[in-house]
Amino acid sequence: MDTAHGLQFYGITFRSDCEERPLIYHLAFTEMYVPYGAHGKTWRWRGAFDAGEYGMGKNASPLKRGRDVPMTAKMLPCQKVDDNTGEVTVMEGCIAIYERDDSPLLKHYHETVKAAKAGAEMVIAYMCTIGNYDYIIDHVFTMDGNIEVSLAATGILLARAVPNRINDPNCVEDCKDYINYHTIAPVHQHFFNYKIDFDIDGVDNSLLEPSCPSLTSVIPSTKSL
Repeated sequence: MDTAHGLQFYGITFRSDCEERPLIYHLAFTEMYVPYGAHGKTWRWRGAFDAGEYGMGKNASPLKRGRDVPMTAKMLPCQKVDDNTGEVTVMEGCIAIYERDDSPLLKHYHETVKAAKAGAEMVIAYMCTIGNYDYIIDHVFTMDGNIEVSLAATGILLARAVPNRINDPNCVEDCKDYINYHTIAPVHQHFFNYKIDFDIDGVDNSLLEPSCPSLTSVIPSTKSL
């Protein structure tokens, strides 16, 4: 568990016909930027870098079976390092590993062929709490070699007091963000960035950028056809 970037993966492989085939050398969360769109001197500058400024791993929080993850999940601890003192602490229930249904992996029906194969996904998840937000990050590994990362955001809204009331005809800004009297939740965005260092079938890989230039041609008019 990296202090800034959270859970990281190294040496991801895919077993095909009893052969271990390399896919990814390093998979890691790099940064998340959260800009807020509210006006005013105390709001217009707000834009948090959650990994670099706060730390995804540093703010990891425990997962609960039956609520955050299935009851059948295997729970693992993680180590957290204090930036100021260097003290290492162990958090129980920090990482969850579980399997979930992803059927069908394959399906085909014909008069002479009736084929079907059940599918399953392995999910490795962790959660971090940064300010008012709680992020649950799932790393999903499927039986056909696909790797997906999904992030769910929950928690509480970041509120701002405003002089206008709901549906105030004199409101000139943020009129659609009201959550209570004289209270809005400013609109904002989350930009997630990941690093993926591919080693597909080994390290001898190259990047190819195709170029498809346009060709100038003259299309005859319909009158001449």
